[in-house]
Amino acid sequence: MSRRFEFELQAVLEQRCREERRAQALLAHVEAERLRVEASIQEIARSVDAEREAARAWMTGRVPAASLRDRVAGELGADRRARALAVQLAGVRRRLESARGLLREASVRREALDRLRHKRWREWLDTLEKAEQREFDDLMVMRRGRVDGAEG
Repeated sequence: MSRRFEFELQAVLEQRCREERRAQALLAHVEAERLRVEASIQEIARSVDAEREAARAWMTGRVPAASLRDRVAGELGADRRARALAVQLAGVRRRLESARGLLREASVRREALDRLRHKRWREWLDTLEKAEQREFDDLMVMRRGRVDGAEG
């Protein structure tokens, strides 16, 4: 019996750990993309709100048609960008859910091997302890035999 525990599936466990880390990295990448898209949407919303406030203050009295047209075109452009970002965000959210599912699967696969490794370690430890106890018992029997032989 080996005095050092060796898990026969250690290479597989290490591969599962690498898979889990890759899934974590993918999730982090998609989450960062989601945050960027949401920040862009919020920036557009702030920009539109600021532009509307400026337009309200500016619209006292007569307003030149060209200026009004420019402001409306700017708002429509911002609205188009916001809609495109909303579509992009929906795609990112789908990828985010997919990445979470991959991470869950990878974690479950790794954890199963971790549990198996722990079980095998406990079995190895129990076997080692039993072997040590047998050796101790044998030493005690031999010692007792010497003591009894010396007396007789």
